[in-house]
Amino acid sequence: MRQFSQADRTGWRLCPPVSHIGLLVAVPSLLLLSISLSCLLLQGEVGAQSNYRTERMLKRRAQNRKQTVKKPGALRPGNPPRANPNLQKSAKLEEKEIRRLLRWMLKPQADFSGMESTTARNADGSITSDQEIRGDTKGRVLRRFLKPDTLKDDFMLTGNSLYLYYSARQKTVVREGSGLEQQLEKFIQEGLNSTSVRFQITGRKQVAGRNATVIEISSPSSNVTLWLDSATGIKLSHEIRDDKNLSVSRSWLTSVTIGAESGVTDQDFQRKEFESGKPADLREDYPSIAEATSKANLKFAPRAPTVLPAGFRLTKVTVVTATNLNAAARQVILHFSDRVSNFTLQERIVRVGKGALENLALRPNQWRIPQPGGLFDLIVIFRGRLTQEQIQAIHDSLK
Repeated sequence: MRQFSQADRTGWRLCPPVSHIGLLVAVPSLLLLSISLSCLLLQGEVGAQSNYRTERMLKRRAQNRKQTVKKPGALRPGNPPRANPNLQKSAKLEEKEIRRLLRWMLKPQADFSGMESTTARNADGSITSDQEIRGDTKGRVLRRFLKPDTLKDDFMLTGNSLYLYYSARQKTVVREGSGLEQQLEKFIQEGLNSTSVRFQITGRKQVAGRNATVIEISSPSSNVTLWLDSATGIKLSHEIRDDKNLSVSRSWLTSVTIGAESGVTDQDFQRKEFESGKPADLREDYPSIAEATSKANLKFAPRAPTVLPAGFRLTKVTVVTATNLNAAARQVILHFSDRVSNFTLQERIVRVGKGALENLALRPNQWRIPQPGGLFDLIVIFRGRLTQEQIQAIHDSLK
């Protein structure tokens, strides 16, 4: 029998019959499809959000790593470095050994004698000398020069603020001065109490058949290497270098005898030449140019350079009156030092166009500078161990 839907009865279109079983099957399928699509959409959104969050997390971690990476030598706040007791103990032992050897260097533990060679750099190149050397436990050191001929049979006595130099050619004696040995001793003594000077043991070597401890001394303006006898503190060798680490002077013992066999006696340091030699000149020292000009009644104003190598300063002003009647003109010597190296400017005046100094301006490191008024020239002679660039800078600043 044909069945009619409600719509058919009201004039609507005919619909096929729908069974209850079909509805029961179709409706759950549609629901499952809808739920599946919703889940896919939700998973896509959650996945996108998850990827976004992961990217943000990775970026944040990378930024944190950059901020927390320690720079070389940097320390985290609140975490002071832990001192290594072994390193501290080693540093204290090294400092103790350095101080002991330097104290012995000034007053060795035994007398000694031997042969020494020295090479020093100057404005004209370098000069090498050979000398006999004798030293005692009081710190006195006597050198008798053998070479070159210009220094042959000269004597120099140094140690503990002592300085005597006898010139065999001129038969004169300089009884006070500031030689390289004195500068070195002063540098070491002051350096032990200075934070800007560093002392370090860098090795052990053999010098003249003796075991030597190598000590490096570094400062902003100069560097010194000492080879000290490990048992007595005798200075077997040393080298002085400038701020560019170029060698200025080096001395070394080629042979040495230590103890009673050295044959050193007190009479060695009481040479008759030091008593018989005439004074080289009359000298008066002053702390400044102004005081030298006023107290010594100078007839000219000494001129100091306005440009100096790093670390150098004016240490004293010496007014010289020559004993030779043929050179009665007074001179002024300006002394400059950086506690190891030193140089001087010797100044005097001459009349324009007069005297044997007329051609001095043509010689290296000897300059003629016109004085106000046009009647006199200032003659300046540089003596020291600086580079040519440093010397030229000093010369230019005097004009």
